[in-house]
Amino acid sequence: MIVLKFPPLNKLVMKNTAELEELDPKRGIAVLNGYAVVMSHRSIIFFDLHSYFVHENKITDPGVMDDLKEVIDFMNGNLFLTAFWEELTKGAAIEITDSETMKLKGVVHKDLHYEQKPYEQSVIIEALKQSMGDPMPIPRSALYVEPLLEILSKLGPKVKKDTIALEYVGVNTSIRFTFDESPWIYGIISADPMVTNKGFMFSALGILYAEINGE
Repeated sequence: MIVLKFPPLNKLVMKNTAELEELDPKRGIAVLNGYAVVMSHRSIIFFDLHSYFVHENKITDPGVMDDLKEVIDFMNGNLFLTAFWEELTKGAAIEITDSETMKLKGVVHKDLHYEQKPYEQSVIIEALKQSMGDPMPIPRSALYVEPLLEILSKLGPKVKKDTIALEYVGVNTSIRFTFDESPWIYGIISADPMVTNKGFMFSALGILYAEINGE
């Protein structure tokens, strides 16, 4: 048994998921190789559950590490809908009793029976593949504001006060990011090629500087 309070990743799941196909990982929070993954049409969040809980709970005891591994192993390869995940965010002592049941005792006191929900892992893997490559020194890249604001607002005040690191792997491809003090969070946001390729977007600053200096 281990006491855990899961991050509120359920708040990042798309609102309109009813029309998505059954195996679409965008329907909830997918767990892949120990990472909780939340996808939207323009962004993906990868949340390293093991690193997060070890840091937040200051776990050093080997027995507690084993309990944490058991919980994450239970979740690996499955999709969790928002209602189930929300229960995990309330904080509780968690025990895995069989392949379908998580017992929670704490703020909530219940047995969560998990209905097996696989998902199409290739969708996540392909999106990850598209973001791979060495970082590039590029003159300009345009990213969508809405998904980034959504991520920052839903992950809590700690992230808002952090420093975000951006990495560009191509002018018209994805932009990777992570946080200095929350290095268990990784994200990918789609770039906007139409805006990236617009010319003269910053020419007004050049004109202003020239006017100030009498050029």
